[in-house]
Amino acid sequence: AGAMGGRIGAAVRLQGDRPVTPSGWATSVVRLQGNAEYQPETLAVVDTEQLPPVLKALDQLGALLRQELKENPAALKAAVEATTMFPKEFPFRSDGRKLGLGDIGQFCRNLQSVYRGREVTTTMLGHFERQESFPEAARSPRAKAILDAAIQLREMADLAVVEKYRGPGYEDTSGLTVQLPTSWLGKIDKKLPAYEDSAAPPQWKSFVTEMSRKL
Repeated sequence: AGAMGGRIGAAVRLQGDRPVTPSGWATSVVRLQGNAEYQPETLAVVDTEQLPPVLKALDQLGALLRQELKENPAALKAAVEATTMFPKEFPFRSDGRKLGLGDIGQFCRNLQSVYRGREVTTTMLGHFERQESFPEAARSPRAKAILDAAIQLREMADLAVVEKYRGPGYEDTSGLTVQLPTSWLGKIDKKLPAYEDSAAPPQWKSFVTEMSRKL
């Protein structure tokens, strides 16, 4: 997933007196992907000034999911496995699997399905699909709070994403990724950004770390 961020309200001048805002320039780049010879899997324009509310909502959801680990780890695992990882292909692009980057909107939708007792479609090695439901998760005393937190996080993420390009197979993604639990968390390649140095808030990082041990 790609992102271009900045102070959306600023303006620059290109080609004479025609004013072009950073938002307008980045948005045009994303819209041109439909005609580009080389197309990324996803590309998004992100207003970085809108990220603090996203991180706050992420931290609130992480705190709730940490409490669920002892009671419903299988349900949380299914929500993770039903979320598209970036890069998508496995094992040919295994670095994405090691990082465990998943789309925020898609993960929240999967949580909503799980905690409403609906089926989610999970994949094994990115190819083999199975449908699962977790009625016990829907009966959790934290189910309503998790549903509310997932909706809040989706809304904050949608506000932060100004424009997005979504390639084939990514049509239901929101354009903003987040670190998800992965069995590779303790084996991240040294050349890749360390999770410990990421901007993820404390409760979310704790949830990811603890959940990763159960995968």
